[in-house]
Amino acid sequence: KVADERPVKPLQVLLSCGENAPPFIKDLKLEVAGTRELRDRLFAAQSKLEEVQRNLEVDMRKELAYERAVSSRLRKDVEHKEKTIADLHFDLRRARAAALQGEWEQREEEFM
Repeated sequence: KVADERPVKPLQVLLSCGENAPPFIKDLKLEVAGTRELRDRLFAAQSKLEEVQRNLEVDMRKELAYERAVSSRLRKDVEHKEKTIADLHFDLRRARAAALQGEWEQREEEFM
C-alpha cells in the first residue's frame, strides 16, 4: 500500500467541508453548478422555442385562412368577369349580325 493513502470519505462529507475541501472537490462543485446553469438555460431555450413554435403555428393557420379567403374571392371575381366577357362577346356578335343584316336589307332595297 501507498503510505500517503487517506481513508476514503463519502462525497457528501467532502462537499460539506466548504473551503477546506480538496481542490478536486471544489472543481467538481463548480462543474455541477455550471451543469445546473446550463440545464436551466437549456430549459429556458426549449420553453422559448416551444412558445415560438405555438405562435408560429397559430399565425400560419390565420395567414393560411386569410390567403384561402382572398384566393376564393379572386377566383369568384375572375369567374364573374369571364361570364361578363362571354356575354359581351355574344352581344357583339349579335350586334354585328344585325348590322350586317340591316346593311344587306338596305342594299336589296337600293337594287329594287
